Amino acid sequence: MHEHSNVAAQHAMYPEDKLNQIIAVAPGVVFQFQVDAKGELSFPYASPRLFEGNGNNSVSAKNAKDVLKLIHPDDLDRVADSIEVSRHKALPWQCDFRVHHENQLKWVRGRANQARGSQGTILWNGMILDITDLKAAQLKLEESERQLRQAQQLASIGHWYAKIEADEVYWSDIVFKIFGLAQEHSYPSVELFRRHVHPEDLPQLLEHEERAKDSGTLDFEHRIIRPNGTIGWVHLIGRLNHLNGTFHGTIQDITERKHAERELREHATTDPLTKLYNRRFFLERSEGTIKLCQRLEKPVTVVMFDLDRFKVVNDTYGHATGDNVLKRIASTVKSMLRAEDVLGRIGGEEFAMTLPDTRLLQGVQVAEKLRQKIEQLEFDAPGKQDVFKLTCSFGVTQRENPQQSLDTLLALADEALYTAKNNGRNRVETKLQTKALR
Repeated sequence: MHEHSNVAAQHAMYPEDKLNQIIAVAPGVVFQFQVDAKGELSFPYASPRLFEGNGNNSVSAKNAKDVLKLIHPDDLDRVADSIEVSRHKALPWQCDFRVHHENQLKWVRGRANQARGSQGTILWNGMILDITDLKAAQLKLEESERQLRQAQQLASIGHWYAKIEADEVYWSDIVFKIFGLAQEHSYPSVELFRRHVHPEDLPQLLEHEERAKDSGTLDFEHRIIRPNGTIGWVHLIGRLNHLNGTFHGTIQDITERKHAERELREHATTDPLTKLYNRRFFLERSEGTIKLCQRLEKPVTVVMFDLDRFKVVNDTYGHATGDNVLKRIASTVKSMLRAEDVLGRIGGEEFAMTLPDTRLLQGVQVAEKLRQKIEQLEFDAPGKQDVFKLTCSFGVTQRENPQQSLDTLLALADEALYTAKNNGRNRVETKLQTKALR
């Protein structure tokens, strides 16, 4: 028996006013929509509420065009397309759209099952529900998600989850961007992630992962290597769900922050011209070196040197040339020292070195090699055809007992340097508290 005849039978069983009373308690509008063989549209039946409101008493169930006028103009094409798809593919109809009702704009959801009537008629029996509040919540959620995505992009934060033992991994779009990976060519996995962790940081990361299995918290900053060879920094945060063994967390690109921190650290510790330690940090590092040598019962030597007649260079060739001289000498000296040696610029053209595990005569040998090397350097004079050379004078001392402070050693080295200047410059002199050598 056709749906149309079913509705007719229902009308026969129930007077229309009784049927409307029953349907009035339904959560939405009950309707039957028809397209006849000629393509004419009508509503053979609909709850009275479908036609109420808007102060429009001329809406006719026989002419569906009047009903369709209630649909928001921007949604009409979408509704029409959904009907055509349902009609031609014999599928149930469903569509969310806006309607004007009681001078308000509301969101509704229509659902209907399709049935074939007589003489080529197609019927849809269904219901329309008011989803205005649901849609408002959905739109609010979508806006919140859009703002979250925008905030994550601005902060370069991606989210992820991973079941490490099963190698089940999910990355948000931002994670691919952070790692410099093409999303369409990359499949997230534990192996892929670890492959891009800097080799020097990977052992620590694995240790953090193991500890996180007990603590439930993963928090680690480490370097990554992108496919193009650039090195970045990321901050990895995760929380473990002990029930299913899955980590959920975020990963943020902190490369710019790390670079800024390095610049601040260099500004606080480094002489901006020569890139050697500045006076304050030289003293700090030297104090630590002396304490370490004392604890290990190792000797330590302090050397001071400065450029001979450097004022003549500035006066003759200008301060820019003088700066170039300082930078080149600083680079030369640094290249000839060990990694554990402490070198700093402590004045205009004055430098100091703290040499751990070095006795006085060994310190003299280091100073002499540096003196000879500097004496051989040739410097260009901008705008002039000639080149010029420069010499340095050195003062060396050794820590003789635990009571001698760094200040004392620097004062002794400075005295030896002063002696070198008075004895003709371009030489190495020594000074101890008890006696002087050379």
